[in-house]
Amino acid sequence: MSQSERQFTNVLDTFDHVVVLMLENRSFDSLLGYLYSQEYPVPPGRKFAGVDGQNLSNPIPPPWQFTRKNGTRVTEVPVGRINDVDLVANGPPFPDPGEDYPHVNTQLFNSNNPLPNNQPPYNLPSPVPKPRMNGFVSDYIQNYLNDEYSDMPIPSPEGFYDRYKYIMESYDPADVSVLSGLAREFAVFDHWFCSVPSETICNRNFWHAGTSWGHVINPGPKDDPGDEDNRANTVSWALDTAGETLFSQLSRKNIAWKIYSDNKIPLSATENLSLPVTPFLHLLNFLSLLDVNHLADVFSTVEGFKNDCANGALPAYSFIEPNFFNPHNDMHPSTPGELGDGPQIISPVLLGEVLVWKIYNAIFTSPALWNNTLLIITFDEHGGCYDHVCPPGHYGSHTVKPAGIAAPPDLPRYTNGDGFGFDRVGLRVPMIMVSPYIKKNTIINEPMSHTSFLKTMHEKWGLPSLSSREDASPSFSVSGLLWPTLQREQMSEMPVFAAPLVPPDHTDYSKAVMAAVAREIMSLLADLWRRECPIVEAITSLIARLWCWAFPKYCPTNEMKIQGEAAAFLRRAIRSAKMRHPIMTIKRRLERPAAAEGPVNAQDWAPLLRTIAEKAKRRGPRVTRPL
Repeated sequence: MSQSERQFTNVLDTFDHVVVLMLENRSFDSLLGYLYSQEYPVPPGRKFAGVDGQNLSNPIPPPWQFTRKNGTRVTEVPVGRINDVDLVANGPPFPDPGEDYPHVNTQLFNSNNPLPNNQPPYNLPSPVPKPRMNGFVSDYIQNYLNDEYSDMPIPSPEGFYDRYKYIMESYDPADVSVLSGLAREFAVFDHWFCSVPSETICNRNFWHAGTSWGHVINPGPKDDPGDEDNRANTVSWALDTAGETLFSQLSRKNIAWKIYSDNKIPLSATENLSLPVTPFLHLLNFLSLLDVNHLADVFSTVEGFKNDCANGALPAYSFIEPNFFNPHNDMHPSTPGELGDGPQIISPVLLGEVLVWKIYNAIFTSPALWNNTLLIITFDEHGGCYDHVCPPGHYGSHTVKPAGIAAPPDLPRYTNGDGFGFDRVGLRVPMIMVSPYIKKNTIINEPMSHTSFLKTMHEKWGLPSLSSREDASPSFSVSGLLWPTLQREQMSEMPVFAAPLVPPDHTDYSKAVMAAVAREIMSLLADLWRRECPIVEAITSLIARLWCWAFPKYCPTNEMKIQGEAAAFLRRAIRSAKMRHPIMTIKRRLERPAAAEGPVNAQDWAPLLRTIAEKAKRRGPRVTRPL
């Protein structure tokens, strides 16, 4: 019987390989709001929760309303298409919106007099109302004035409008032709929600662990001016990462997995340092998974992914990281100063399109993989970009159905950050799935979240659940996504997409200011690396405080802003980790000076990770957690 004649009883048997590409910080409306519209109608008998024809808008705060020269009073920003910028060089909105928990509360509720910091009550109204999704403009203006451009002159209301209106605007499908093409040719989920109404690390933790262990804010130093210091959060988070993950479950069952990272930290105009990020997000859980003799079996690059596809050598589960460092291809909105005070040389949205195109082509031009691989393209969180669909969950006395998918994960040992009850999910994010067993123009309307992925993978491989949030999540296996027989019988029937055109770029990115996610990652690494025993830490902290009081101009900081600073730190930390780690031979210890000057190799991040994890275990919690 040929593959085209096979009929599966269980649709989870239609694929042997799962590939996940998780991009950064885009809401569903931002990228796919106009996927189906008057120009490209929704197929008969189907529904699509987009923005076309809905007359959506957000109010402008009264101090920023203005009257145009024709006498028109401008009091709101309508939803529309982005049509007045060069999308090769720009990836609106610019600058980067707010994305942590207090900012998201402002976006949902349009809180009165929101504060630009992560302090109680976190811009959460009392009593908590049902979200109206009408605070995106207010929050974007607040973030711009208090964080991104706090040291700049206050703009005029009319001139300012041309900056902040992009928070409400969506990409035309023609401008994201690969992403929208895959969504139409295969399947789009128009009610897929991230797990936490907040930032990157918490949501990426949920994807593989079914929980963020009570954390609702990224670990690390303060994010916005006036924030609480989150370094205590860093220590407790590091210890909490001992929790189970999909990776450790697969390892115990001898099911192959691999993380492919496109992360490149520019050391110079011609040299890059690779650094996979996912192991740091599950720090202690990965400690037992890092066999130094077999790192190549579980970690590689996007180029390695392409080679594995060409050789038909993909593992059962592949997780792909984009590049978080400039030039970042994660589609994350850009941060002021990344390349001077202006937009990217090349838009991260365009670079993200190139990455999606590479991954799709690598899989579905492989004779060994095209008909037994499920490709999942999604985003970790909405990143502050506008979306009009209210996330399910409990809001005071109000319930947004289906509230069951927002069941709190099991948290008896943990303190919930910022008083958040984990009884509501985050905002919608794009979710696209690709397989020859998926019909063209499939639209899945059933509400799901990141833990729906975990539940489906556990069904696929016979693994136990990781949290009560996962238990409450619907599996996408019963959504009608996959058919038991091939919908495209030959590899030649898989659609072909034109490669996105990227202009030549000879920028020395080692001198660029780091992108927002890159700063979070480096702050986390630096904070964990520099921690010592409590007494030493207390003394050094006191000395640092006195020094900063006496010489504020020369106050040291853990924050690294320039990519070259991050690279230099990693070089020093990796070499130091290699010197102190037990895997070193006596000969290498005796040759310490020479080793310290030696090159940093592709997988030298592993000793750094192990050293940080071991320090975290020895250090113990900075704050008391209930048992």
